[in-house]
Amino acid sequence: AERFLMRLSLVWIWRALLALFEIIFYLFFGVIPTVSVVGLFPPSRSTLVGRWKHVQWLLWYKYFHHLTRPLEICFMNWGYHSESLPPFDANILSPILPRDAAQRLIELESFHLYHNLATGPGVVLKNKNILEVSCGKGGGLTALCLLHGPARAQGIDMCAESVELCQTRFAPLVPNLTFHRGDALGKLPMDDIDVILNVEASHCYANRDLFFANCHTALVRGGVLLFADLFARENVAPMHRCLLETYRFILERDEDITAYVLAAMERTDAPKQQLIRDIAPWGLGWAISTFASTKHSLPYRKLKSGVWQYRLIQARKR
Repeated sequence: AERFLMRLSLVWIWRALLALFEIIFYLFFGVIPTVSVVGLFPPSRSTLVGRWKHVQWLLWYKYFHHLTRPLEICFMNWGYHSESLPPFDANILSPILPRDAAQRLIELESFHLYHNLATGPGVVLKNKNILEVSCGKGGGLTALCLLHGPARAQGIDMCAESVELCQTRFAPLVPNLTFHRGDALGKLPMDDIDVILNVEASHCYANRDLFFANCHTALVRGGVLLFADLFARENVAPMHRCLLETYRFILERDEDITAYVLAAMERTDAPKQQLIRDIAPWGLGWAISTFASTKHSLPYRKLKSGVWQYRLIQARKR
């Protein structure tokens, strides 16, 4: 038994060293081996800052996946709370929602953001081809499939572990729903896309404008980008210029939804804090609280002060 444990320890040390060398070579030279131990993507990250951003978020999402694996988390956004949302039948979402009431509240508030995007003026998902870029835990795309019945739906994400779990947990629930490993800054995997979803993810990208370019290329004429994310206040105008002037999207919705996101943060604060106390390793509670955006965390304060804005966009390709 001792010999087996020693060999296992050596294997883990060897893999850790390989991962470290791979990250160093990628950061400074942009070189990735044919088989990546870490799971890095090569395209479209020509600067050291861009490559560092890629490594940073990939490693964090891998860690977060393993940390939350015992839980029934299927959404990863900060939520949206409004009394004027269009009604929906929550019973249809029962196959994906957690049984625990407190965790169910968190997940439903997060789903509301997807529901708000999907029920915008002129948005049709039924019998359409839809793609979610950076699908995370997969619950948002699955919920929309259960409610709206698209012809085909695909989610892509850079975290292989999350994709594998989505494919096992959610793909069997809905016909023509699949999940694959993919890169928002590489070529998108579908050509005839009617609707692209992207929720609270693009702030992690090294080049948000390149993501918009990829969406414009992949969407059919008249296709729609449904997009929600946080922005530093000074970055809102450049985002508008990129969508309207560079790629000539028609901006059908452009809303500052910061107040509704803050309301969801406040409404879900107590159950989130309890979950964090239950799962966070010693010394990492602050990092997970920041990622989950509990009340009084840095993201909460930045949104509350107006330094950041949370925007909802519905942009149609001409």
